[in-house]
Amino acid sequence: QEFVERNTKKLIELQDSSQHGAFTLEILQFLLAGTLAFDLLDRITGNNWSVTSQTWMTSFNQAILYRPTAWFFISLLTWGLMFVAVLFFMRWRLITAKGVLTLQLDVEKVIDFVKLQAFLKTKRVEEEKHSHESLGNHMVKIRWREDDKRDWGGFAPWIEIEYDVKTNFCERVTILYNKRQAHKVLAFNAEELRQKMMEDLRKAEVFVEDGSSAGGKK
Repeated sequence: QEFVERNTKKLIELQDSSQHGAFTLEILQFLLAGTLAFDLLDRITGNNWSVTSQTWMTSFNQAILYRPTAWFFISLLTWGLMFVAVLFFMRWRLITAKGVLTLQLDVEKVIDFVKLQAFLKTKRVEEEKHSHESLGNHMVKIRWREDDKRDWGGFAPWIEIEYDVKTNFCERVTILYNKRQAHKVLAFNAEELRQKMMEDLRKAEVFVEDGSSAGGKK
């Protein structure tokens, strides 16, 4: 149990780190795209399209040009405003990234290996881990993120399934779900997440019913 909790905690930490890096990269992409767009327009239009050539801007230009250090302080003010805007946006994204609901389902069911592989092929798998234990078990952990957030109340969760290849036995499923980023009205609770996950697995006929046998491995 302690080992499972440690792995779950590590999974959450990896998700937080991944989200922080993704948010930073997203901001840099927006800033770079904006800079390139304005530079491109500046090269195409040239000086004729600049506001400095307009009569209503002449008095402002002269006031800056004939006042020492005026443009320097205006540049500092502009930089400060941009810095504050980016900082607040980054903090807002990080706040919404918190509030993750972690649901661990002890499934403990026999699975049809072929049906499970078919089910996983419909997912965009982000990570796959294999471990060969001393007792001879071959444990596999597969992690993916759901594609359509509309099926999950406005947020696409990360899901990890753990099973034994040799015994066709699914031990647990872990779901990471951010309620703050989900729809306020449609956000799932823990029980709804459990029902949704088990329903998807049953629809895919992943579990072996009593009296039937597990599919062979390929």
